[in-house]
Amino acid sequence: MENNMLLSDLLRPFRRNRWLIIVPFVSIVLTVTVLTLLARPIYESKAAVYIGSNDQLTFSPTQMAAQKYLVKNQIPILKSRRLAAEVIRRFQKSDVRDSLFILGKRELPARFGFMKRLDSVVTGGKNHADTLSFIELVENFRDVTKVSEQMETNVILLLARSPSPWEASFIVNTWVDAYQEYDQILSQGDASESKRFLEAKLKEVETQLRDSENRLMMFQQRERVVSLNEETSQLVKQLSEFESQYNKTRTDLESNENQRHYLKNQLDESRRHFVDDILKLSSPVLSQLQQQMAQLVTEKAAYEAQLIGAGLDPERDGRLAQLESRLNGIREKIVEETSNYMKTDRTGIDPVAHSETLIAEILKIETTQQSLKAKAAALKRIVDEYNYKLSGLPSKSLQLAQLERDVQVNREIYAMLRQKFEEARIKSTGLGGNIMILDRGNPPIYPVYPRVRFNIALAILFGLILGIGLAFAKDYFEDYLWQTEEIEALKLKVIGSIPRLDEKSRQFRKTEKADHLIERARSISPYLITRQDTQSAIPEAYRVIRTYIHYKMQTEKVNTLLVTSPGAGEGKSTTVANLAIASAQKGCKTLLVDCDLRKPVQEMILNGISRDEGLITYLHGDASWDANIRETSVKRLDLMAAGAPTKHASEMLGSKRMLEFIKTASNHYQLVLFDCPPILPVTDAVQLSKWIRGLVLTVKVGATTRRGLQLALKRLQSVQAPVWGAIFTGVSDDAQYGYDAYYES
Repeated sequence: MENNMLLSDLLRPFRRNRWLIIVPFVSIVLTVTVLTLLARPIYESKAAVYIGSNDQLTFSPTQMAAQKYLVKNQIPILKSRRLAAEVIRRFQKSDVRDSLFILGKRELPARFGFMKRLDSVVTGGKNHADTLSFIELVENFRDVTKVSEQMETNVILLLARSPSPWEASFIVNTWVDAYQEYDQILSQGDASESKRFLEAKLKEVETQLRDSENRLMMFQQRERVVSLNEETSQLVKQLSEFESQYNKTRTDLESNENQRHYLKNQLDESRRHFVDDILKLSSPVLSQLQQQMAQLVTEKAAYEAQLIGAGLDPERDGRLAQLESRLNGIREKIVEETSNYMKTDRTGIDPVAHSETLIAEILKIETTQQSLKAKAAALKRIVDEYNYKLSGLPSKSLQLAQLERDVQVNREIYAMLRQKFEEARIKSTGLGGNIMILDRGNPPIYPVYPRVRFNIALAILFGLILGIGLAFAKDYFEDYLWQTEEIEALKLKVIGSIPRLDEKSRQFRKTEKADHLIERARSISPYLITRQDTQSAIPEAYRVIRTYIHYKMQTEKVNTLLVTSPGAGEGKSTTVANLAIASAQKGCKTLLVDCDLRKPVQEMILNGISRDEGLITYLHGDASWDANIRETSVKRLDLMAAGAPTKHASEMLGSKRMLEFIKTASNHYQLVLFDCPPILPVTDAVQLSKWIRGLVLTVKVGATTRRGLQLALKRLQSVQAPVWGAIFTGVSDDAQYGYDAYYES
């Protein structure tokens, strides 16, 4: 039972405010459906690219960080105006340029104004044929494209939208091609620059080698000296090796410097200064590492000189390999320490905001440069020592030694440059850039806008939420009574429910001369049970209430009953008139007393006239108690009309003559019904309730408020009025028990 009550309370706002749910729901669903079906379909095509070096399968933590920065650096490139301008130029050169929406060459179909504005939001808003400037085309492209980074991966999605499925895929594929070509240019740029530098250096050394060979040959012919002795030849050979290493180191310095200059040129002006600031950074750890690197380079060069002087092969010496390994470790530590110090430096330099990959490469080259400078200085000292040893030779031997040294040095430098040039050429040819296309864009089958199913489903959901929310809000904030349970919750028994009358049967003709009293009587007249089918719901409802009242009269030994209501317009006069008629029809001699001295209506309802004589005449002392009692058209029903309206109704109803009238009338009639004014506006009913042994309240569905009924009950309780219960009027048909259907069957 309790569960049924809870369910009924839960469903009550739905039943009561069903139109408040249906109207917003239908309106929202229909509006969204129409807008969705009228909206221009927009298609989205996507391509996926992988960002990263293709020549490495495993990465150290430092290299993984570089990969991460590399991916982040690609997004600004993909969104840049420079790349967008290149894509637009490719569009303009394509064979399908005259049919592209994005170029404004293809007119969009005419639509309603609001739909055009909606299209402009999705397509960029610039679809005016032959009126777009190049800058506007670039911005239009940036509006209809999007870059999406896939978290924790090196994959980037490129998305493009267009009213045409084919054009969406064409845009994204052209974008991918332009981006890949741009990346290849950037990736091969430093390798190509190194190749050009080595090619120029190779030609220069080739000329020097040819000149040195010619000078040696001419000297040998002129001086008739063919070769040096074994000791001098060994000295020249060792000097040549060290001088070759020295020249090789200087060449590496020049090559690295050229590469560093090229990489710095790839940065904008602010970032070049940023690199310069980084190179000026210093810390105790960095200084110590740089000193260790210089000492280790000097130690390695000296040890290598000892090996060469002893006639041993440096490449097979284990200690020399260990020194080289230690040197590489120090170089990596310098790069790592520079990056860490750069991130925590107080100047606020933020490497993440710049081109980290280029900057990291420049830092690596700079560290190598420092190592090469230290190596060149150590080799220069060794070369100077060997030159000092050669200076003690005879003049002819010294000149021949110098010429042979020049030839050997140039030959070794030429061989070294030739090898480096071939490596640079192969590298520049084999580099494929930092990106790999995983998926190219295909023409989509379904549009991404409008999403018909999603929009309609969302409209249904939102419409239901809005409608239900409005229904519950109205039910929560509305204080009107709608269910018998709400009345009984106030500890007031509902002794009967009166159905609501069909509006068609309530119609009556209004006349210009009809006053308020006549209109009120005409509005009540259709509710009289004498006007209803005896087997309809309304008369049967009054018979049920009559049965209860008569039973109560017998048990309580009373025959006076006061009928009132908390407020005006709650069916009080109609109810008391019908109760009087129902009682008289049962054979009970009944008197209906109209105590509403301010707005009397009972005589107009029952007899169709309005006179000045009535209860007010008796209370003034101008007539006997029964002088103005009139018979009605209903057998055994008499009426004491109110008489002329008065402003002193409370005083007169509370007088001794009124008490005498009640006692006298109750002795002559089996049932005396009193139609009293509402409780809240005036105190008439409260005063009369002290003398009348029974009281019934009328409560109207959707008109009586919970607060009003509570206040009325509180006033009645203050005088200990005998409240029998409440009659619920204006109840809907579905709340009844189906009297009509029962009789029809």
